[in-house]
Amino acid sequence: MNRNQLLLMTAILEGGLLLAGGIGCWLMDIPLLEEMSLSGGAVLWSLVATLPMLSVLVITEVIPWKGFEEINNLLEHKLLPIFRKLNWFDLLLVSLAAGIGEEVFFRGFLQALLAEWVPSWAAIAIASLCFGLAHPITKWYFVIVTIIGVYLGILFWRTENLVIPILVHAVYDWIVLSYLVYRPAKEKGESEEAPSEE
Repeated sequence: MNRNQLLLMTAILEGGLLLAGGIGCWLMDIPLLEEMSLSGGAVLWSLVATLPMLSVLVITEVIPWKGFEEINNLLEHKLLPIFRKLNWFDLLLVSLAAGIGEEVFFRGFLQALLAEWVPSWAAIAIASLCFGLAHPITKWYFVIVTIIGVYLGILFWRTENLVIPILVHAVYDWIVLSYLVYRPAKEKGESEEAPSEE
């Protein structure tokens, strides 16, 4: 898969989630836009709220556990070769697309819809399980992503501002992807160079 194909696939997948979430909110009378407020405070809150999620990256990198090694091995040999075709701006676009598309669908639509029928904790749990199932890289990756989904769901529930989980998700993805793609070759155990800054 080349750069353009990856960007197109991202646009289709994440755009599809955004569209599905938006249409779902419209059909179910969920006030999506009323749940979004971009402000300096929301941006600052989002940056701070990204820090606990980054601990996941640190933990998976430093703790020698079979589940983490399985995730890292799969990322290194299957996914990162694709992402290494992207420059830093492409990674930012992919991260923003994921943050917007996935959060609008899983939190803005699904969690909000479920919260009309079940307690908030159950809505968060179900939406997070669905979020995890949408990331079936390995069973342990599913578990980690589900936990991240719970965290993002709680952020949305507590702040009542979808912009915060969108930004947290996007910033987290961008930092993690950038780190994994651009980290020094000796840490990767290979001599492959990081992508160019084109």
